[in-house]
Amino acid sequence: MGGRLLTVSMKFTPAWIQFPASAPMACFRRPTMTSKVPPTPPNVIGRRQTRKTKTPTLPKCPYSIDFYSEGSNDLIADKAMGLFTFQSRTGASASPLEWLTKWSARFDSAKYPEDVYQELVARATKLSDADFDVLGAWKDGALRKYDAIRHSAKVDFGNCRVSLTKAWSPTAASCAYRVWKKLLQHRAELEQHLDRGAFFAFLDQLAQLSYEKASGSGRTDASFGLSRATYVLHLLSGAKFPIYDKNTHLGIHFLTQGRYDSHTIKKMKTDDPRWYLATFCPIVRTLEEVCAVRDLPSQRALDKALFCYGKRR
Repeated sequence: MGGRLLTVSMKFTPAWIQFPASAPMACFRRPTMTSKVPPTPPNVIGRRQTRKTKTPTLPKCPYSIDFYSEGSNDLIADKAMGLFTFQSRTGASASPLEWLTKWSARFDSAKYPEDVYQELVARATKLSDADFDVLGAWKDGALRKYDAIRHSAKVDFGNCRVSLTKAWSPTAASCAYRVWKKLLQHRAELEQHLDRGAFFAFLDQLAQLSYEKASGSGRTDASFGLSRATYVLHLLSGAKFPIYDKNTHLGIHFLTQGRYDSHTIKKMKTDDPRWYLATFCPIVRTLEEVCAVRDLPSQRALDKALFCYGKRR
């Protein structure tokens, strides 16, 4: 494969699908839809309907904004001006679907078991106190599928049988073990933030938690960080917010070639929750439209593709 790079883009987002700049919740992912027939655009009056179909019932969205509007995909395509550049590992041009399929397939499901992730999302705010070990160990790569020969102890998590590795330890440099263990102390307050739609407060509170980790000079303080905070938000919200880390940030950087509309996307990830909410999440939502993401499986595929695109690119 070769030739010109395929670019998919948007000059601007139609006003009727934009969220108020004052609302930090503008990053919220749209609800999952099972029907392919969307409702009428809220601000388009007098449009002639080409199909007489019943408007699908969508899950309640806290923004009172109907992201599903007839012709939204066509409008986006019509305004394309070069926002995303999709490439394979060899640098050849790829369609959005090819990019999504090939890069998501490279995700390391041995290190991050997919069935455990799915169970975490399904439980969301119904996670038990004991489940928080699994939640933390999965994110920090300290969990594996249980093998009776290799592992001496197993943890039953729904229909998943897993084992915590030696990295699930207060002395492990790559694991925020002490914060994960104390997360239960903050659970009630975090759920209150979710109920109020105070997503910045949710992320800011979590990201600033600190712990000691091993380093070449002994022990050093480290922050829980925005990456882990967005992961917790992702799970407790039922996957309505994308996971953000250095790899997904780089994935967006490469897809946009460092420029999205009026925003410069640097290579270095940020620790600012405002940037995540106001810039990263809307970019991911636009990417979902371009890649025809319509349900939780395809949404998850996009998360994995971004991660791998940034890590292996």
